[in-house]
Amino acid sequence: MKKILIFTPVWGRYEVTKLCYIGLKRFMKTLKDKGLDSEVLIIGSPEDECNHKELAIENGFNYIDVKNYPAGNKHNEGLKYALKNLEWDYLMQISSDNFIRDEYVDYILKPINDNVPMFGLERCALLCSATLRQFSFKVFKDKRIGGVGRLLKRDMLQKTIDAFGFVWEHNKKKGLDWNSESTIFKAQRVKPVIIEVEQDMALDIKSKTNLNSFDGMYKMAIKKYKIAEPMTSFLGFTEEVTLEALKLID
Repeated sequence: MKKILIFTPVWGRYEVTKLCYIGLKRFMKTLKDKGLDSEVLIIGSPEDECNHKELAIENGFNYIDVKNYPAGNKHNEGLKYALKNLEWDYLMQISSDNFIRDEYVDYILKPINDNVPMFGLERCALLCSATLRQFSFKVFKDKRIGGVGRLLKRDMLQKTIDAFGFVWEHNKKKGLDWNSESTIFKAQRVKPVIIEVEQDMALDIKSKTNLNSFDGMYKMAIKKYKIAEPMTSFLGFTEEVTLEALKLID
């Protein structure tokens, strides 16, 4: 049975993280039902005032502490820990404000069984928890994939670490998805495979504390790519994303 490691760096935003963990456990059950094993690695930070370690352990997740800044280094240290201490075949990126539909599992089964080294989604839905504004957009203009729900094969990541000592540039704060994709290509000439889906499979919830704000992402999608599109409704995207839950998010 192939095994997926869900890779989730966290910082602050305790309420949305709790909601995310409900989504992770739901998604893990669907993976199991479809014949895929999974576990979660939470990468927290010792300087974070939120008690993420206790929350992760309560949910049965693996947890490590890494200094939050720079973000690239936090990701690399989490990956190095995972390669050394955990058994898995694919790493799947789901941040603490991301939600993935159960139906996504049906789309990833074939590329996993075919040992595709890097694949994921080119579209993502965004929701502002404060205003309930929402839109869906293609993450990049060219043939690239976003980070939400991206799957990376273990041996590809190990070879990239062996080649450069990192997958994400250590001092990077933003643009981590594109940066890591570029590093992997330089190490192995591997390009991402886009998973064609019929509807949005990934949701990113933005609040006032996000490094990349909802307004900033919307303006970028309109100005740079001219491809922002309205979502029909976020309600029902996944069962845990409700109006009542969103009211609790900072």
